[in-house]
Amino acid sequence: MDPKKLVSRCSSVDIFPSPEDKMSTFPKARGVIWDVSDDFLEVLEPCDHKGNPIFFNEGEEVLLSFAVDKKRAGFKSKVLKISDSPRLVRFSLSSKFEICDMRSSVRIPVHLCATFRYPTEDSEALLGGVVGDLTEKGCFATVAGILPLDLPIICTFYIDGGKISTLGKAVRMVPTDVPGFNGYGIMFDTLSPEASEKIEQVMREKIPELKEVCRLVDNDEIAKDD
Repeated sequence: MDPKKLVSRCSSVDIFPSPEDKMSTFPKARGVIWDVSDDFLEVLEPCDHKGNPIFFNEGEEVLLSFAVDKKRAGFKSKVLKISDSPRLVRFSLSSKFEICDMRSSVRIPVHLCATFRYPTEDSEALLGGVVGDLTEKGCFATVAGILPLDLPIICTFYIDGGKISTLGKAVRMVPTDVPGFNGYGIMFDTLSPEASEKIEQVMREKIPELKEVCRLVDNDEIAKDD
């Protein structure tokens, strides 16, 4: 599929940090597609999930992701130009894009109680929190307290009257408006078959159309081009 044709079918774009970022599961910003040419696309006023403006630097490398026909397409890009009034960010348009399996790339909105356990010098700490986004790669959680970054954490999620646990680590912190609470992007190290199956079940139940996407992926029916 021609990249200009693909992007022209979309109204918005998710802008992720550099593809090498450890937590690229979570977008840095989302914006409205303002204009598309053969070599670039312009995005109007990129904002985070709270509506706060997100600023980029010229030359910054990002990953652009689009929802196309119940699938996701993405490609590496670079910031070419930044304009004001209105605030427009111009990104390079690549011909090398990938169709992604939404089961592991899409962020599923959830509301799950969770605990996070990690060792301290004396014993161990146990913090409570709520998971707001979930994928098979990681989650975003609001935690009552402070989690250490880049250290092993046992994450336990309470789902349907049961619980699953997995080892992960917090890779970034996002301040919240609530005193004493912090947001964390958490990356899972490995998932047990049981945990993976349970998370996929939650994802299938949360987004009905995801069932069709999974069927297409399982049967290798991902659209090639038209």
